[in-house]
Amino acid sequence: MGWIKNNKVAMMRGDAGKARAEGRMVFACKLNYPALKPDLSGEIVDWSMMIEAVESEGWTLVNFAGGSDKQGRPEALCLFRPS
Repeated sequence: MGWIKNNKVAMMRGDAGKARAEGRMVFACKLNYPALKPDLSGEIVDWSMMIEAVESEGWTLVNFAGGSDKQGRPEALCLFRPS
């Protein structure tokens, strides 16, 4: 796994853990599209790994929406609630 992907996953896990420790009831985040993904078909591994990292901190993904950033690249908006 590349260092960028490692950093994204670690950052997401840290943010989710902090929110959980603070007793928050909602964790919302944005996932950006990996810069080095050559096509638009198939699994977006970065997103899968970041979602898994958040869920490992005691959250469950309850809503997921897709959209585009200013440059037209895919992005996801995720809403988690405590498990």
